[in-house]
Amino acid sequence: MNTLERRVTDALHEQVDELPISTKDLAQLQRELHRRARGPELRDRRWVGSRPWQLVVAACAVTGVVLGVLSLRSDPEPPKLPAGPGPITLTELAGVWKVQDPDNPWLWIFGADGTLTHSDGPDVPLTPVEGTAWTVTPVSGGFQTVNDTARWRTGDGVTGAGACIVTWGATLSTEGRMQGTVKQAGPTCQLQPSDEVWEWIRISPASIAGTNLSPHGAITNEEILTGTTKLFGTWLLKGTGKVLAVQPSATGPGREQAQYTLYDFGVAAEPETGTVRWQTDGWTFVLTPDQGTCSAVYEKAAYRTSTMVATLAVGSCARLGGAIDTWIRLN
Repeated sequence: MNTLERRVTDALHEQVDELPISTKDLAQLQRELHRRARGPELRDRRWVGSRPWQLVVAACAVTGVVLGVLSLRSDPEPPKLPAGPGPITLTELAGVWKVQDPDNPWLWIFGADGTLTHSDGPDVPLTPVEGTAWTVTPVSGGFQTVNDTARWRTGDGVTGAGACIVTWGATLSTEGRMQGTVKQAGPTCQLQPSDEVWEWIRISPASIAGTNLSPHGAITNEEILTGTTKLFGTWLLKGTGKVLAVQPSATGPGREQAQYTLYDFGVAAEPETGTVRWQTDGWTFVLTPDQGTCSAVYEKAAYRTSTMVATLAVGSCARLGGAIDTWIRLN
């Protein structure tokens, strides 16, 4: 029985259940109404004028069932349309995302509280904090970013000021990838609606895409690290969600010492901060946390600009990854 016939049968039973009619006559009426629903020309003439048929027609006429049955042929049930994409939640966004573009050094840091920070260097903390200029709100099919104090310089040299609101249409994959396009943007925004597709990879908390991230940028001839200067930048420990930001020491950009912050979103509630020291008596450099005395000691590091392979020293108190760690430069 198809959908149309099922609807006809239900309507028929609603009208005749209280009438004195036999089961055989009811079955014949049901067949007759199915014929009428498919086409009046298929009606069985034998039923015209009979008492059961008159009773049913009288009952059906009161509620318009006969006319309704005939109209069912041209009024099929509407097809079920898939629901539109829902918003991307703040929980799904929370973490550090790398723009998947070898020439784009920016990291996007989404907080679970709706904060948004952009960083293109190790001097911008990756821990989201309240009061940041940018905030995020989930909207249907993506999310919206808002900056209440935006100042942008456009390509023609015009400076815009005022709130910048950008609406992104975006999708997430289970592997930790996100694609988005700018759907709407205010006049003071540097970004404007276009068909350009942005792509991000979540690097922390760790995702499948993030742990398989390949290095981008220049790959120079291998050299042994002989100082902290070339460590300046933001690095991802390959295969993990650990992000290391190294910048000059507050006391000066000395070759032998720098500051570091180690993030591991989804694992560590707070980042680890400390000092990076390069030992002038050899190729060893040490990461000593501000809290505690257990340092990670690497006996050497092979540096190639966009990557660094560091070998853990025998007897090192702390271990950030394995015996040999590969770090990928993010910016």
